[in-house]
Amino acid sequence: MSLSTSTTAPIERVTIPLRPRTPAGCCDLAVMYYGRHLAAALRLYAAIALPAVALVYGFSRFVGTDLTVAIAAAVIVSKALGVLTVAAVARTTFGEAFEQPLLDRWTRRTRVDRVRDFTRSFLTAIACLAGGTLLLAALDDAYGTGRLAATGPAAAMVVGLSAILFVRSAMFLSDRHAPGSQIRRGLFWGLLQRTVMATPVVLLLFDETRIVGIVLALFWLPAFAAIALWVSHGTERRSLADIDPSLNTKQAQAALAFGDVVGPAFLIVIAVCGLFGIAVAGMEYGLRTIGFEGPLLGPVWDYFDPEFFEPGLAFSLIAHSPLFAATCVAAALFAYQLGRIAWFFAYLDARVRRDCWDMELMLAREATRLEGQ
Repeated sequence: MSLSTSTTAPIERVTIPLRPRTPAGCCDLAVMYYGRHLAAALRLYAAIALPAVALVYGFSRFVGTDLTVAIAAAVIVSKALGVLTVAAVARTTFGEAFEQPLLDRWTRRTRVDRVRDFTRSFLTAIACLAGGTLLLAALDDAYGTGRLAATGPAAAMVVGLSAILFVRSAMFLSDRHAPGSQIRRGLFWGLLQRTVMATPVVLLLFDETRIVGIVLALFWLPAFAAIALWVSHGTERRSLADIDPSLNTKQAQAALAFGDVVGPAFLIVIAVCGLFGIAVAGMEYGLRTIGFEGPLLGPVWDYFDPEFFEPGLAFSLIAHSPLFAATCVAAALFAYQLGRIAWFFAYLDARVRRDCWDMELMLAREATRLEGQ
């Protein structure tokens, strides 16, 4: 590696200390990173999570589905959240912004910009109206007469309102994140894989296909998880290649060992599961503090009797609770976003250990210092 190559290398723009870290250190770094970019990360989370939560809550409340819809939605939607989060983290790691700034209102706009601004404002108004309608129907169903929720086909209403929210979120993502070709390709194939992965969960919805869904879940999901673990870090590699092709080479892909994946994956999965439980408990406490029913105790509180407690009935009530389904999706996506950030830093740690990125950065900065003398 020559000094001239080091001087112009994109690794010089790195904004975090490059040094070997343990998986626990990657999790700590992910939490600190999330706190530093809290507003932008929460906007990305809300853009993807809110339509999914609205869809799950609406189906569970007005159609009567159980947790299978929530699981399927979380499995599919989490891919988009993970890909866009990793792409944003990769940009900030190498000196770029988490989000792309919008055009200032005093900036001269072309006709396309004006049409886009009008479309954005129009979709924002419709999305607010759709969200308000869904919230009004939910409140009327829970505390009112239930007539508003009973008007018209409930499934079509929920799908239509959620589709409006998804379209507005997609426009926000295209404005503020604008994924490159590598990211778009990975997002397409990732969503396709997650859809196939969610097939057994969807089959569990119907009595006629429930046995088939159970069989597929027992055999297909473990195999799919093993394959995903083996070909891991695909999103991270695409994100780095989208910044600069030199950050993702075939030699770098071949240098990563299987042990670089299994150990961090095990600890990060445990951390994500713990964070999911903390998020659900926090939502339970917050809702009960302000006087609403909690997602866990709310469905079973009226039926709770220490002398005649039936665990099967309690689990059935919780599984068919719309609030619990929506809470699970919101908490799972939040924990998954933090887990993907930690997984990206685990990938950087593997590159530091295998490709000596810390030494490369030190040599590049020393070359820059010597050239300046």
